[in-house]
Amino acid sequence: MNCIYCDAQQPDRGFFCPSCFKQTKCKHCSELLLKDAKICVFCGEAVGQKTAVTNLNTIEFSETETERKFKASFTDTVGQSISDSFGMILTNKMGSRKHIPASLPFQNSNQQNNEITEEDVENVDESPIDIYPKLQQNEIPTLEDIKLRDLAKSETEWILVYAYFASQMGTKVFTKENINQLYKETKRNTLNNSKNLFRNFKTILKALYIKSTNGNDFILLPKGIEKVVEILKGNSKGVNRKKSAGGGEATKTRVSNSLKVLTDLNLRPKDKISLKDFAAKYPFKSGDELSLLIVYYLKEELKETVTLNHIYSCMKDLGTKIPQHFKQTLTNQKNNKNWIDVDDWNDIKYTIPGMNHIEQDIMKH
Repeated sequence: MNCIYCDAQQPDRGFFCPSCFKQTKCKHCSELLLKDAKICVFCGEAVGQKTAVTNLNTIEFSETETERKFKASFTDTVGQSISDSFGMILTNKMGSRKHIPASLPFQNSNQQNNEITEEDVENVDESPIDIYPKLQQNEIPTLEDIKLRDLAKSETEWILVYAYFASQMGTKVFTKENINQLYKETKRNTLNNSKNLFRNFKTILKALYIKSTNGNDFILLPKGIEKVVEILKGNSKGVNRKKSAGGGEATKTRVSNSLKVLTDLNLRPKDKISLKDFAAKYPFKSGDELSLLIVYYLKEELKETVTLNHIYSCMKDLGTKIPQHFKQTLTNQKNNKNWIDVDDWNDIKYTIPGMNHIEQDIMKH
């Protein structure tokens, strides 16, 4: 192509003649201009004027669970050259927790706005929002310290601690294989722990401490990280299981010696239904249903904070047989039916499935 003014050879790209310096193409639509034209006959853009309307593009990123958001805007000219770069930056920021495509789609708002330069885009704050509870590096004990100081009180707490370390303090995904490896490294891979690993994993999944991202990978949720921080600071509310003479965990411990009837617990209030009348009104079919009814009665009728002794006192009042392994029976009930929440033995609660079972099944019969 030759220049319409001086007939000099023109490059394939560019808007001006390199010989006579006159504009030969429209800067807005890149079509050829007519000689001495004041506007482009294709798009109406004035020759020699800056584009009146700038297409504005937007990259947006958001994350569920924790509400992390990111947004940046720029023109078409800048946008395409930085699209892949932004995708790589965001992927690196999130690690392997979520898959983010390298190229992110544009949203073209076609609004009149000041053009954002590449330098402006580079200055956008990319730092992630601090949404998780944190410990300073010098506050994080080693796994051996956690073991020696007895910070984790139960196997579910140990699994959470292992998940915290395996996920690099909650920033990466982890697998059950990672947990098994840490069991071996801390020499805690007993036959009993291996046998109960699936059940304990299921417990912390139901408690929303962790979440499965696929069939093999898991992430720590904010609630789980908060729980681990509580454990590592020595504030665990769990109760240690008694040790047997051989040093292992006792599997058959009679808890009746440590239980007591609460003499100040009034189960026959004058202005409310008594426990015996409540149990007669809604007859139970199993020990699990009885425990659930008792917790429901104490919470809803007496407005009590329920402990193990509260349930024990109610069973004694009703004259029902006390299970030999009373505490373990309640723990098994939670794992099997999830009617009662016994994560905190000083504040036992009924769960939503438990409430539904009482109100939709027992009370309607």
